[in-house]
Amino acid sequence: MVFDIEFIEKLMEERGWRKADFSRQSGLSRAYVSKLFNGSRQGGMAVLKGLLKAFPEMDAKDFLVQEPELTPNDGIPAEESIRESISIVQTCGGTE
Repeated sequence: MVFDIEFIEKLMEERGWRKADFSRQSGLSRAYVSKLFNGSRQGGMAVLKGLLKAFPEMDAKDFLVQEPELTPNDGIPAEESIRESISIVQTCGGTE
């Protein structure tokens, strides 16, 4: 899961919380919270549960980074996409 850290920081700011306050409210360790916020750790279900504990008025989906919905191959039919890829490789000298 990829969490929207900016959104979480905004919620914390609205409440006047520092990371230590968030740690207490969420039940997550300070070290884990620090790693989550500096990007060296991604969260899982434990983080999601902690977020819902700290911000019970929110929905779980509110904390997740929303990925844009893409169609396979960005809407290009598979056969055309394959032909285009082959053409690019041949142009670059990738095949003989």
